[in-house]
Formats: sequence, C-alpha cells, structure tokens
Amino acid sequence: MKYISQLSIYLFLWGAMGSCALFRAVPDYPQTSPTVTDNSNSTNFLPMQNKPMTGESKVLENGDSLQVMVGLDIPRLAQEKDRLNLLLQDFTVQYGILPAYNSPQYTETAVVKLDTKNLAYENEMFYLHFNAPKRQGTNAVMILEIVDKKSGEKVKLDLLLPYVILKMREKMGVFDKTGKLPYFTNYLHTRDTLQVRDLLNSSQKLYVRYYRQAFEPASPPMIAGDKLPSKLMKSDSTFMLDTNKPFQFKTAGLYLLLVDTTQYYGLGLRVVDRKYPKLSYVKDVIEPLRYLTTDDEFLQLRNGENTKDELDKLWLRLMGNNVPLAQKTIREYYNRVKLANRYFTSYKEGWKTDMGMIFVVYGRPSRIIRTNDMEFWFYNPSAINPTEIRFTFTKKPNQFTDEAYGAF
Repeated sequence: MKYISQLSIYLFLWGAMGSCALFRAVPDYPQTSPTVTDNSNSTNFLPMQNKPMTGESKVLENGDSLQVMVGLDIPRLAQEKDRLNLLLQDFTVQYGILPAYNSPQYTETAVVKLDTKNLAYENEMFYLHFNAPKRQGTNAVMILEIVDKKSGEKVKLDLLLPYVILKMREKMGVFDKTGKLPYFTNYLHTRDTLQVRDLLNSSQKLYVRYYRQAFEPASPPMIAGDKLPSKLMKSDSTFMLDTNKPFQFKTAGLYLLLVDTTQYYGLGLRVVDRKYPKLSYVKDVIEPLRYLTTDDEFLQLRNGENTKDELDKLWLRLMGNNVPLAQKTIREYYNRVKLANRYFTSYKEGWKTDMGMIFVVYGRPSRIIRTNDMEFWFYNPSAINPTEIRFTFTKKPNQFTDEAYGAF
C-alpha cells in the first residue's frame, strides 16, 4: 500500500514550506475572526538574517487567577548586550479575550505592563509572565499580541484560558532546574534537570508511570482518525517524584505524572534523546519514509544491509534521477519532520501524529481556522493541485495531553 500518492511527493517543492516561524501564530489583518491564520503569502524559505520573531505560551492556575507564561525568540535582540532594556523600551504586549474561538469581538482587552520582575532572558529566549483574571464560564480564548515598535514586527498567539480547573495539568507544569523558567514543549531531553511544580509551590509526592511502548504513526489521510492510547495500556514501571525538587528522567519513553493513582488525567511527558526534534540515527531517519513508500519499499529499507545506498536509490528514483532535486527534497522533507516533532509532539513523536503527517507531506497550511475543539487546514490550489485541499482535525484529549488531534 502506498501511503501518499506519487503526485503528493512533488508537493514538497510546491507547498508552503514550514519555516522556523510558528505557523499557528495569528496574523494581523481584517478577518471574520481574530483566530484565523493566513499563510497564503508566505515564502518557502526565510533566510537566517530575516528569521522572524516567534513565540509560544503556556497557562497554569495561579490561585484565584491564571498565569500566562510566554517564551519569545527575538532575533533582532539576540546580539544586543542590553537586550532586556531594549525589550522594555521597544516592545508592547497586549491581549484580548474572546468567549470562544469563533467569536468576532473581544469581551475585554488589556495592556501587559513589562518590567524586570516579569521578564527574563535565558538560553537565547526571552521569558514573560503575567496574571489574567478568571471570569464566569468554563473557559475563554486569549489573543496575545507582541509588537516590536522599532521594526514593526508582530507576533500573535492564541491560548485557551481554563476558568474551571479540572485536570492536574492545568495546575502543574515542568520548569527548569531552578523552578523558574517553564518548558513550553511536551517533550524533555534525557538527563535534563527539571522541577515539576504548581505556581503555589505546594509540596506533593507524585506517582509516575513509565511506558516503553512505541506508538504507531498516523494512518493515511484517507483512513479516518488517529488511534488514541488505550485506557488499559499497562505501564512498564512506576516510581514516586517530589515536586519542587530537581529531578532527571534518564530513560527515553512516555511518562504519566499523577497526584492520585485513581485519576485518569495526568501530566504526560515524552522524554527523548538529546538530538530531538532532529532525527540523526539511520533507523530513525527511515521511519518517516513510510508516508512515501509502499510496504515492500519500506521493509526493504528497514531490513536492508546497506541502508545508506538503499536510501539514496529511493530518493533518486522518486526524483527521476535528478540529483540536485533529490538533495533539495531530502533537506526539505527532514526539516518538516523536525518541525513536526517540535510543534506536534504529544504522547508520541510529532511526525507520527495526524497533524504531523499532513505537515510533513504537504507543508505549512495556506490557511488555518480554529474552534475550541476543531482545527481546519487549507492548502491553496496550485499547478499540481487545481482545487483547494482541506483537512479537518478534532481535538481528542486523553490521559496524557489535551493537545491530541485526530483527522477525519
């Protein structure tokens, strides 16, 4: 069986290639909803000197309010010695609250005051945190805008505000070894020193379940739905972990942290090797090729004695023996795999998810529409595909994460 049609292979070169920019950020232009993302005018590649400002966010309960934590990569300030003062001087941060993703108007807006108490710079990233009040209702959507007044560059992020806290992962998160700087990804590297804690610094013992199981990659687009982890999946080992204390996960795999063993929803963490989200080992490089190959081709790659030669032959055959084209396509393909791992890792590696598979094969969507529980990806018509392509993803929370989506 061929997972993706032969025609789709050439979409790697024609589709909008996912750059280092967070493609799910919300743009600033007239639209029916503030949460529609349009990438139609994006170029395939962004030179390093023009690397855009990007951001990511996380929300945790903080007593009677919610704390919004933001990580910003600002290339313009990377080489500046007085970068924090420049950020205070040149940047503004503001937000609006929507009752739901498809709401056309904000119910409230506010400007975030920036000072040295809520800003930090570590590991080439700026960290910002501020509190947002809880309101009536179950949840709301925050549209957060960061503006560089000097360059005119903007980043908009959308994040769900849980007003009713029901799950451990809405209260507790992973921080660096000092307990101050949050992790924004759902994956950690082996031997990272970290702390697990809530924002009230309450001392607790957590139950940890470890799963060695390797999850299968997403099924082809024509087969509906990504398989979720079984509720009956058995852990390979268990142990205890103290909050607010430095700790290391030394073994790669999937971990579920729980306050109580009777709970279903916990905090899921995938622990990976140091090179992740990039794939470096031959056996790992082969796996994402199942989206392009027949079963026989894939098994030949996986079981072959001279894997490097087999890989070269495969790519040359796909690209009509055009060596420069094959080299370019290989770079693009594995860059997409890396970005899929970066953006979509949950209980399994990002490239294995439904969203990861579509991103790897088709690249960055031309347009994205989000609702509270669904996401729609659109790909513009092209010389290769004369009609618009749409993929629909439904949010399917599980015991490990709220960010699992299945395609249908």
